[in-house]
Amino acid sequence: MSQCVTNCIGKIRLHGFLNTPDKAKKENPVDYLVHVRKLALPLYPQFGTEPNLYYIPPIHVPHPYLEQMFGPGVENAIHAYKNAKDDRTLKGLMVLFGSMEKVLHSFKVDKGSAYGYDEKDNEVVRVPVTEPVYIREFYDKKLHAYRHNTP
Repeated sequence: MSQCVTNCIGKIRLHGFLNTPDKAKKENPVDYLVHVRKLALPLYPQFGTEPNLYYIPPIHVPHPYLEQMFGPGVENAIHAYKNAKDDRTLKGLMVLFGSMEKVLHSFKVDKGSAYGYDEKDNEVVRVPVTEPVYIREFYDKKLHAYRHNTP
């Protein structure tokens, strides 16, 4: 695994293998983002460089600039990203980002959890799709500590 993936503070990087569009597998995390959902896009596709890096376009950048950078599919990618909270599979895949230091060869989302598998189809990670929320008392009598609940 590359150091940029391992050390990413925001846990927003995903490393994996991309199949050609005609051989895309929806259970492959990178194929799912690039070929199935078309959420991750190549940078400057008009140059025909066939990149090995794909990006989820930022949502707070002027759209004409994004279209220049990512091509005509950028509007659909932004729409998919903004609505990821309503797409159980996409949301599950997004929580797998940065969840471990191995390449995930496949994934599935089932019963509130996202599962990642290695090349031998062994489960290597399981994370909840939605993190639980705990509301704590402002003052903890046991620890004699004040706490703030930050949304």
